Amino acid sequence: MKWNWNNIAFICLVASLVFLYGFANQRNQKKIIQSVGIEFAEISEFYIQDEDVYKLLIQSKDSVNSLTKESLDLKVLENYLEANEMIKNAQVYLTIDGLLSAQIEQRKPILRFLDGGFQYLDDQGYIMPLSNHHSARVPVAFGFTAEEAIQLFPLAEAIDKDTFLKQQITAIHQNKEGKLYFELRDTDFKVDFGSLKEIDLKLANFKVFFTKAKKDGRLTDYMKIDLQFGKQVVCTRK
Repeated sequence: MKWNWNNIAFICLVASLVFLYGFANQRNQKKIIQSVGIEFAEISEFYIQDEDVYKLLIQSKDSVNSLTKESLDLKVLENYLEANEMIKNAQVYLTIDGLLSAQIEQRKPILRFLDGGFQYLDDQGYIMPLSNHHSARVPVAFGFTAEEAIQLFPLAEAIDKDTFLKQQITAIHQNKEGKLYFELRDTDFKVDFGSLKEIDLKLANFKVFFTKAKKDGRLTDYMKIDLQFGKQVVCTRK
């Protein structure tokens, strides 16, 4: 029987590489996490702080120095972070030098409403609690249950996406008939919005009216603006 020394050498080389890889990987998994890096998606308002995320990451551990790579399940950590009511999305990864990094995308409130206590409606149409760290500058809805506030989402979303409307509309009310009306920042007249039908048309008409009335210096001439009829704006003078 003849031995093919080239094949034997190749097999030995592969076996050595596999052994070295396994040995290095085992040592790497037992390495202690050296530090934690937390990065937030671009946002100017923080509803959850670095230290809050840090505590969620280390969970019941006293310190990050008690964590090893093999003790971490990154998917579990991501799910754990995303279970927090202030976090919309989380990505967690490890670097070769022992950095545990978390990239955090916060939930974004677009409406505050009062139902027993104040809560938010976020930009996905879900209920969100208030933050201990920051109060969002968003319109406030009075006279709505949580279920009714969720129904306001198309209107709240339209307001949030428009810089002018977001600046001017400070509150949304509901009367006994279920019709909506607004409070504005720069004027004291009432804006009757009516139902949630033709939202975009009504808001566009309001912007045109407001811009022209302000240009003409006549914003103080009115006591009520009625948008209920969709294609027209009905004004009531003082």
